[in-house]
Amino acid sequence: MRSRSLLLLVATLLVASGGCATVVSSPNAKVALRSEPAGARVTVRNDAGDVVAQSVTPAEVSLKRSGKWARPAKYVATFETPGHTPTAAPIRMKPNPWLLGNIIAGGPLGLAVDAATGAMYRPQHAEIAPVLARAGMPSGAAAVRVANVTEAKTVR
Repeated sequence: MRSRSLLLLVATLLVASGGCATVVSSPNAKVALRSEPAGARVTVRNDAGDVVAQSVTPAEVSLKRSGKWARPAKYVATFETPGHTPTAAPIRMKPNPWLLGNIIAGGPLGLAVDAATGAMYRPQHAEIAPVLARAGMPSGAAAVRVANVTEAKTVR
């Protein structure tokens, strides 16, 4: 009888706490957008091509962590400023380390909650900062000064 009560208490706590990543993270993630030169207009589009954010660098945008069917969201930020070639940089999501907390506490229910809220993902990079190439420079001259982000490309 006592073990049954303990099991019921543990099950109730697990259901009440939700997924581990959900407790620590919100459904949206902040990504800093900077550029060199500063003052570039930046437009962020989702994988369907819809504009989800627009601003002027430096800026911070809040983006949904997951897309359809609990898949990681994918975005492209396009940076534009007069006299420079427009540059596009991907914004990708990766698994949130807090997701592993479901092994200890949340179990399958916690994993389902994290998937439903999008908290199971976080941005691969917290900051995207391309160096915009001057107009007329050779193709591929633009670079992105962010650790491990080398996928920036010139938009034609």
